[in-house]
Parts: sequence; structure tokens; C-alpha cells
Amino acid sequence: MEKSQLEKRERDVAFLITIDIDGRIAYISPRIVDYLGYNYKELKGRSILDLVSPDVVPEFRKIVLGAFGGSRNINRFETKLVGKDGDLRYVELSGSVVTTMEKIQYNLFIFDVTREKKAEIALKESEEKFRVVAEASKAAIFMYDSDARLIYFNPQLEQITGYSGDQLRKMLVWDWVYPSDRAGVERIAMARLRHEPIQEQYETRYRIRTGEVRWIEHRGNVVEYQGRPAGLITALDITERKEAEEELARSNAQAELYLDLMAHDIANMNQIGTGFLELAIGSPRIGPEEKELLERTLDAFQNTSKLIQNVKKLRSGRAEGLKLEGICLSTALDRVKNDFSSAKGRDIAIQVSQNGDCRVVANELIHEVFGNLVGNSIKHSSPDRPLTIDIRSAPFTEDGVRYCRVTIEDNGPGIPDGQKKTLFTGSAKKSIKEKQRHGLGLMLVRSLIEDFKGRIEVEDRVPGDHTKGVRFIIRLPACE
Repeated sequence: MEKSQLEKRERDVAFLITIDIDGRIAYISPRIVDYLGYNYKELKGRSILDLVSPDVVPEFRKIVLGAFGGSRNINRFETKLVGKDGDLRYVELSGSVVTTMEKIQYNLFIFDVTREKKAEIALKESEEKFRVVAEASKAAIFMYDSDARLIYFNPQLEQITGYSGDQLRKMLVWDWVYPSDRAGVERIAMARLRHEPIQEQYETRYRIRTGEVRWIEHRGNVVEYQGRPAGLITALDITERKEAEEELARSNAQAELYLDLMAHDIANMNQIGTGFLELAIGSPRIGPEEKELLERTLDAFQNTSKLIQNVKKLRSGRAEGLKLEGICLSTALDRVKNDFSSAKGRDIAIQVSQNGDCRVVANELIHEVFGNLVGNSIKHSSPDRPLTIDIRSAPFTEDGVRYCRVTIEDNGPGIPDGQKKTLFTGSAKKSIKEKQRHGLGLMLVRSLIEDFKGRIEVEDRVPGDHTKGVRFIIRLPACE
């Protein structure tokens, strides 16, 4: 072949190498010199096999050199060459025999396909990793196309649905969905392929091959498969969880019914008992000592009724979503002071000091928080000693967030350090005496404050000496 013809051919293909009948390089185009990193002198006269990756040398010798020996042409043979830097180049070869008066040579036309081949290898590796992960998954994983036919599914889909692989391939991806759920699943599945905004996670029901109904949690996404959008679904069987949730809901409903009945009956009995006690206290035949005992019994009835009301308020607030609003602390604290300052037979001084305007995010139950704390101070202090309760409030800022701090402290008997840690928890490890001492009121206090996104702490009024009284510190988010 004339040089001008070779140059023209080089413009039509990627590279050109001409080899003699013994496989040695007779001619190499300048472009392949750059491609492999060798100079012309390093390549001329060398065996073509020196440029071939060792693992494909036997195949190269058989196909390329064998074709040369048999005077046959080669069309698109894929192989690997090694550059001077040791890196692989993936190529496709086409070859033809050239016969002149002097000799027989073989022209190899080389097309670089490295980028395409590496992408193909990466895709195969990715698909293999996906397959390994999918088949090891406890969830069913499947892909579907725009015709709602399965492209891929792991063995778990067969286990969940009860259908064989052959049966699944003939079905649409919603054929095993419970009939009344099918339209919704179909709508989401097709909208996903159109890239429309949809709910990516949802629960549905499958009617499996045996006729049994199973609850399934779907998580979906859209991926590209062979140049077209495909739906990728992870389906997790949550039947046992749903059954447990339903059983819990039934148990809660039954417990709520029992609680309502019990609260109603106790409230009625308290009302009757309170009426009789008030009649007895007002009787002229009752002496001072008996009257004091009856008054204490009456207080116990009234405290029980108040506790029932607190629980009902808390339940009602949570059932309605605990609607929060801006509450003026000044109004709530003054109300608490008025409620407790006139306790019968007690020398009680309640002082309220407010530094700045405080409005917090809460609701009317905030009164129960402060009322329980002040009530506890009175209830657990000695009736023979004067009791002072100081209530202070002030705004403050922490990490750029505005809060209101309320402290309630007294000069009562205080709370030992060992009891402070479990004061608000209602722990089963508490002794009967401790439970009787603090009751359920402080549990409600903590629960309400947490609902208001606040925090409560307890400490000694005089640091290191719990016998000098207790201090409660409440922090509540302020209104913007």
C-alpha cells in the first residue's frame, strides 16, 4: 500500500499497525505512538505480541496471527494492549492481508474503546453489587418499566407474594396489591416514572397467592435503566408490626375506657364523701380535735379530685394535639398566689417577684404546673412552722433562643439528694413512703413542662443543706 493511501486510511480509522508474516511491526502510525507512549524506534521491528496484554496473548496469536497465516480478514476483534506506562488500553481490531510483489503484510486497524469498555465494566460491577445486596436483603426489591412489567426482582418478592418468578414476570407490578389499594399504587407507580412529586414512602396491602392479606411498607425511587426511567421499589413486610399497633390501640382504648369509668366513679364517691365531711365539720357536736381530723380528711378528698381533674386535662390536651399559645406568666403566677395564700390554719407567705415581661409558649395547664409545685411545698411542710414560698420569674437568652425562667423555693423540710434524681420519674423503685410523699403531681409537672418544650430542675435552696428548703427551676420557651 502506498504511503498516501496509508495516510488516507489513517484519517478514516483510529490507528494503523502493519506487521510482517512473523508478527513483527513493519509500520506504525504516529498517532498510535502517542497512544501507547513509545517512540517509533522503540516499536519498529518488535513483535506485535509485546504490546498485547499477557492474559490475551494466546487468543491474539490464534485469531490475529492465525488469520494472517491463512490470508483471512478480521472484523472487529476485541482485545487489550499495554502502554509504556503499564496501563491497559481496550481496543477493537480489524485486519486485512496486503500482498505485493515483494512480501505479504497484514494491516491492523485499531479503534480505541477504553472509555466505553471501562464504563461497561463499571456498570457490570455496579449491577453485580446491587444484585448481591438485593438478594441478601430481607426486603423485597424490584424494578419495573413504563409498561408496569418487572425488569428485576430479588427472591424476597417471591417469598412475600407466594408467586413464582415465572408468574411474577407475567404480572403487572400492582396485580398482587389488595384490590381497594390498587388504584392508589398504580397512580403513584406511573407518576414516579414521569418524575411527578409523589409520596416516596407509604403503606399498602398485598393479597398474596394464598389469599392472605399482608401489610407492606413501600419505599420508591426512579432510576435510569438502559436509557429509560424505571421504578425501583423496596417492599418490607410490616404485618406483624401493624398487628402489634392495632392490638396496642385496642388495649389503649380499653384502658382509656376503664380509666374514664374509674375517674367518673371516684369523682362521684369523692363528691359524696366531701358532702358528708362538710356536714360533719359544720356540726356543733364536733370538738376541735375531731374537726381538725375531719378537715385533713376533707383535704385528702379534695386533693384526689384535683388529681383526677389534672389527669383528665392532660389527656384531653394531648388528644387534641396540645394546642399551644402565648401565656402571660404574671397572670398565671398571681392566680397561684391567690389560690394558696389563704390556706386554713396555716401561716403561709407567698411572694411573687417578676423581672420583666414574660410570655411563654404553653396553654392553660401551665397553672397546674405552678399549682402542683406550690401545693407540694405546703402539703409537705410542717403545719406548726411558718412557711415562706418565693416565686421569681425573669427572661433570659441561651444560644440565641429566648426563654423565661421561673424559680419556686421554700423554707420547708427540703428533699434529700438521693430522692432528687427520681423525683419526677415515678420510678417503680421508689418506696411506698416516697410515693405517698410526692404522689403523681410531680410526674404531671414534668410531663407538662416537656410538652411545652421546657425543662425543670430541682436543687437545695441553701447549697449543700437540703434541710433548709428546696428550689425548683423551670425554663420555658418565650413567645417571639
